[in-house]
Amino acid sequence: MPDPYRGLFLRHYLGDQPDRRSSLAWTDSPDIIANGTRPAEDPTIFTTRASYDREQANTVQVRQLNYVYVRGLNTTAGKLDARLWLYYASSNAVIWPQDWRQGGIFINDPEQPQNWVEITDLDPGAIGVSTPVFHWQADAPNAGAHFCMIAFAENPPLSYPPRSPKPVGSMGTWEELAEYVRSHPNMAWRNTIDVSSAGPTWTVTEPIEGAREGGEFNIGVKFKDMPTDGFFAFSVPGYDAGSTLVVPDPPDQKVRIPKSGTSIMLTLTWRRGFRSSISVSYWQGATRPPKGANIMPIIGVEEETLRSAPADGHRPAVELDLYESNKRGARFKATRMQVVGSIPFQY
Repeated sequence: MPDPYRGLFLRHYLGDQPDRRSSLAWTDSPDIIANGTRPAEDPTIFTTRASYDREQANTVQVRQLNYVYVRGLNTTAGKLDARLWLYYASSNAVIWPQDWRQGGIFINDPEQPQNWVEITDLDPGAIGVSTPVFHWQADAPNAGAHFCMIAFAENPPLSYPPRSPKPVGSMGTWEELAEYVRSHPNMAWRNTIDVSSAGPTWTVTEPIEGAREGGEFNIGVKFKDMPTDGFFAFSVPGYDAGSTLVVPDPPDQKVRIPKSGTSIMLTLTWRRGFRSSISVSYWQGATRPPKGANIMPIIGVEEETLRSAPADGHRPAVELDLYESNKRGARFKATRMQVVGSIPFQY
């Protein structure tokens, strides 16, 4: 009987156990979760026993931005710090680990590729999930192939700077690859279903850095001269429901562009030092946007909050529509805010 595994455990199939190494299954890990083109509204759902005991999505939208979560079980007797890594490969090139790719994977900033996320202070017996989430701008697999997603858990002592855990050289045969995966309880493999569908005209992602001490802030978008026959969506991935924003409310994937001058702002609360991003997608209708039209992501702080921080009061406040929630028909109130960040996605 093999020695008990102690570390962050990634399953090879639903029902896999840390001390069980004999199964033939290895390509259908429920711990690599392809969440589609929008982040989970509350990623803590993936750390619940109900979610852990269910199969998870494995559909990838080709040539679109996908959100992928990786999770693992702490099998040690104490708190655990670990690092999760994500790769992908075309199914007809997987026996060569040098072809396991990471291009197109990032965390917050598409200009700074990164295919690892750290999990800290995970309680013994607890399930941890990658937050911030992995963003994957999927291209297309090789002709006649599908994607395979590959994840590793790096256990202490962690490498600094982070050093890729993927093996070097060729596996030689498919069976050699299978045996390698089956013998590593810190490794997960997931074959995907790849779908090509009509995606947005464009999606733009910009990084967001929260306040050093954390806290509450408002974020959203404002529209200028965008044709109202088009559609939009935006999202801010977080680590729980209060730190995450998905507009429109699922299952809707997009909503019609409102009249020029309209703003949609919602409130998030972030823990100290958290960083994320905002992704805005636009579907053009029959009318092309005129020159100068834009969708502008905005970060704002309410004017009432500023009164307690007079050092920041020199910036002028503007009136923006603050919504109670992302639910359809939610009430909103015109609220004066100081804009502390904005980036127009402009024509």
